[in-house]
Amino acid sequence: MGMLVNRSRVEYCGHTIPFHIVVFESSSSLGYFDSNTYQIGIHKKLMTGAKNEVILNVLRHELAHFVTYLKYRNSKKPHGPEFKQICHSYGWGAEVSSAYSNLELENSKIESNHKELRLLEKVKKLLALASSCNKFEAETATLKANELLYRHNLELCQLDQQDFHSLESEETVYVKRVLEAKRNNGKLHAIYEILQNFFVQPVFNHGKGICYLEVVGSKVNVEMADYVASFLDNEIDHLWNKARESDPFFKGISKKNSFMRGLALGFCEKLKESKEKIPPGSLVLLQKNLSKSLELVYSRLGHSATRTSSNCSVASGLGKELGRGLSIRPGVKNSSSQTLLLD
Repeated sequence: MGMLVNRSRVEYCGHTIPFHIVVFESSSSLGYFDSNTYQIGIHKKLMTGAKNEVILNVLRHELAHFVTYLKYRNSKKPHGPEFKQICHSYGWGAEVSSAYSNLELENSKIESNHKELRLLEKVKKLLALASSCNKFEAETATLKANELLYRHNLELCQLDQQDFHSLESEETVYVKRVLEAKRNNGKLHAIYEILQNFFVQPVFNHGKGICYLEVVGSKVNVEMADYVASFLDNEIDHLWNKARESDPFFKGISKKNSFMRGLALGFCEKLKESKEKIPPGSLVLLQKNLSKSLELVYSRLGHSATRTSSNCSVASGLGKELGRGLSIRPGVKNSSSQTLLLD
């Protein structure tokens, strides 16, 4: 393509541009280009289930999006005339410029791990029961949910210690973007704190005028964190709006942030109590394994600590009370697409 590529930047028209290639999983997409982070994603299945030319064509497709963005910035259509002109300039035909794949990677090759799916469903149901009016039932459900996740993660750690070279237990680290906002805010920080209880490391990643909350961890933990974050994104706003409607005292950004910090604290305290039966040595082992995973992607991701700001004890107290009674209820999942797309 005639461009000089360094470790993480590419030279284009006298400028050096950030450039990252990552591997991801999806039921609907083979590749993507994110103009906010200058990131190209290639589907994991292409690494093991496609011929070299197939991989190259997907990569060329996303590189064409990259160059189209650099040259034309905000093109009106993702696969419009500008995109096709870029493909033509490099001598790439329809096998590259097409938005749809016929790469013989049917949904049969995008299989799910049934054991992991069953585990996720069990944990989701138990977390929903954790808000039961029956205190004993609620506490038992919370304990059981954490116990299931704990056992799964300890098993992965033990496999790693035994030098069991499997794709899931040692070599593969999952990163998933779970939420985004125009700027960092109190709700994102509250969700950040809560997600740390689900055996993942939340990370703030920043693009042009946008803030992302991403999570790093094993496949099951990352999927669980995505499920939790998706629910909390709406539920936290819902609880704050109810508080404002019930008492005009609860208004303003300071009280809102205090409320959300309190809510996260209350929920985290509830989960902390459920972890007291876990041997301390095991928790250290799990944290060590998570830190190891984080190091593998740390050079790409910006890791942000939580911030502090003025606190309203009344708003924080109400949030804490609601947080202790908060349950992660089932949400709506989008159905899987039957066609793999090139974004």
